[in-house]
Amino acid sequence: MFGDKQAKRERLAKLVDLVQQRPGISQAELARKLNVNRSTIFKDLVTLSELGVRLSQDDNGGLYILD
Repeated sequence: MFGDKQAKRERLAKLVDLVQQRPGISQAELARKLNVNRSTIFKDLVTLSELGVRLSQDDNGGLYILD
């Protein structure tokens, strides 16, 4: 199988934590903080949405987790 599933789970958890700590954070900033490509962040956001994490993005690209 491709990739490390444990590493992905940890990255997803860190991504959620970062968005909760810094509402309005951009995908580019997340990519820098998690040391991955922006395309990986985009895929991770899709995965989180599929897992039921409700996300929103403002007109400037800032990300928020909805309650």
